[in-house]
Amino acid sequence: MAAVSIELGIPLRGYALEKFFEPEKIIKNENSKAVSRPCKWDRYIKYGVEPHDNNLEKIKTMCPNAYKLYGSPLWAAIATQPVQHGYWESFIATLDIEVKSLAFEFLAHPSIIYTRKSNLDKKPLYKLVRIGNDQAIAALIGLLRHYLSIGQWLILDIIETHIYNVIFNFLSNPPFCYQVNAIFFFMLNHILDYERYDYMRERPLWPSSPEKLGEIIWIEQKNRKMAESLGLISTLKQSREFYFWKHLGNNQLIVIEMALSLRRRKVFLKDRPKGLKWLITKLNKTRPRNQKLNTHVLFIK
Repeated sequence: MAAVSIELGIPLRGYALEKFFEPEKIIKNENSKAVSRPCKWDRYIKYGVEPHDNNLEKIKTMCPNAYKLYGSPLWAAIATQPVQHGYWESFIATLDIEVKSLAFEFLAHPSIIYTRKSNLDKKPLYKLVRIGNDQAIAALIGLLRHYLSIGQWLILDIIETHIYNVIFNFLSNPPFCYQVNAIFFFMLNHILDYERYDYMRERPLWPSSPEKLGEIIWIEQKNRKMAESLGLISTLKQSREFYFWKHLGNNQLIVIEMALSLRRRKVFLKDRPKGLKWLITKLNKTRPRNQKLNTHVLFIK
């Protein structure tokens, strides 16, 4: 309901939501000025009651971003209720075909994480980072919780690193950016804060405050805005592909080169190790001919 109120720009109160979605249910007594209403939207907010089908359909039509939040597998992935042995494999089996295939490929051959570091984009965990949507995030969390439940600590380390590498970019995009603090700190407190043994690596530097998280999300959004301004991306799918290759490349160099390109309006791209020209070349491999980018010069209109 919070996402609904944000998308509509109205207060997170039962009366306001009821007035918007079901104004015919609000009856005012002309004499006493008293208001009679069902108060069902108050129950949706206060007690987490699931909206009826007709109201869900209204939310889907009028608040598409909020509705995507409602149907996401992310909620099941971060739920804290006790589960039986083998639950997380069953959960992964409910995800999209591409995502669950990658997750089960990793479950069948977890030792793949110890192979050489060439062709990282061909490995299942990296492919999940590349997909980068809520299905992929749910799969990564499901894998983490599976190995946590069976005490495979060294594999756990690797999966947690991949979550760290993608979660902030994921949460910086709508609709999840509307609830970024609630989602992230719930995950941090209930899933990511587990006991570590001496032989394990130190936990990633997860942000410990909303202010620090806000800074990280702002940086992700700023980098995406720069890429949009340079004409490198225009869709969410292109944005995720851009983030993936930036992550595998020289992240700092790429951001500096983008900033300089915006300032100068016309830039001749140079061959620098895993820099902006390298990233554009990678992006072109996934695009049709009429959408390929110039790998020699960037013009800013």
